[in-house]
Amino acid sequence: MFEPNTKVVCVNDVFPPKVIRVYEQLPVKDWVYEIRDVVPASDYGKGETIAVLLLEVVNRPNKRGVEHGFAHTRFRELTEEEQKQMMQYQQDVALAN
Repeated sequence: MFEPNTKVVCVNDVFPPKVIRVYEQLPVKDWVYEIRDVVPASDYGKGETIAVLLLEVVNRPNKRGVEHGFAHTRFRELTEEEQKQMMQYQQDVALAN
């Protein structure tokens, strides 16, 4: 299971119309994100599940004052090799600026 500060990649960005109407921002497939928090959630009548909040995607709280998260199954953790490549890319960009 994910923990805060874990780097993940979105593997599913197909959302039902209700979610598209409620959320201001949604994750995009193949983009990398950092887990901000892991919270209990309800899966639209399918039962209890785990949701993640993302550092790069912040939505307004609902009427109960809770920010909607995203199903953890929409993401996978980056492999060690992907993390190394990302760090190298970030260093290269920093050096170029």
